[in-house]
Amino acid sequence: MVFKTFSFYAMSDIHGNYDAFDRALRFVESHATLVLLGDYVDGGPSSRQVLEKLFQLDFDPTLSTIFLFGNHDEWFYQWLHTPELAPTAYASQIGWSTICSFFGPVELQTVLMATAQTGTPQTGYALNHVCEDELRRRILTNYPELMAWWTAKFEEKRYFETENQIFVHAGIAENLGEYWQYDSTDLFTKKYPATIGDFSKTIIAGHIHTEKITNDQHDFGRVYWDGHSHFYLDGHTSDSGIVPVLRYRSIIDRYDTFKQPVQNNQVKLCRFK
Repeated sequence: MVFKTFSFYAMSDIHGNYDAFDRALRFVESHATLVLLGDYVDGGPSSRQVLEKLFQLDFDPTLSTIFLFGNHDEWFYQWLHTPELAPTAYASQIGWSTICSFFGPVELQTVLMATAQTGTPQTGYALNHVCEDELRRRILTNYPELMAWWTAKFEEKRYFETENQIFVHAGIAENLGEYWQYDSTDLFTKKYPATIGDFSKTIIAGHIHTEKITNDQHDFGRVYWDGHSHFYLDGHTSDSGIVPVLRYRSIIDRYDTFKQPVQNNQVKLCRFK
């Protein structure tokens, strides 16, 4: 659903933490635009539930939602469809929690036994190829609608641009100025380190924990603004339990965020500019 809105909300790096994502969504008003900056999977225990919530949001008539992919989303997609392009041992390392979220304990144990898998990544054992193939097959077979939607989103652009902002998972080639689109493909989901300072548009990204960007634990679990043209939203959710939310109200040209956790329904705003 696409319609003209005056309020934009942005979140990033949910990493399979459904409860934190659900809490963050409560700040989002109806008839706004929600821009999700990617890295929905890997890390927390509920990647499937996060993806199912995204699927629901895409068909919510009261919200216009933009879905951008992050590097972890690309890796999971590659493991499903082109495993030779996925990071080495993705399933046995960073992707194991995501894969497990698609299975109940009984079904998972059945697959492990049927494929002669000794142990699990949690107990220090890598997955054998037969086991990986069966896990992959079952995810694609058991969740056809969700996986078709995931494939469609994989094919979309890696950034969302407005008159004043560029929303992206990791970053762009800022050194190219107005020609940034021509050499940013690898940077959209993998740019490192973070860039700060002035740019012609405000860049809103995630990808790197905010306290790592600033080298200040005060920024743990928070939105970081560099005082110029960059907002970073990766709140280290798996550790902080917080998905930071950035709001932009175009009619008054103001950015703010919500101080979490919220107790007794008393929402506190932190204004940036």
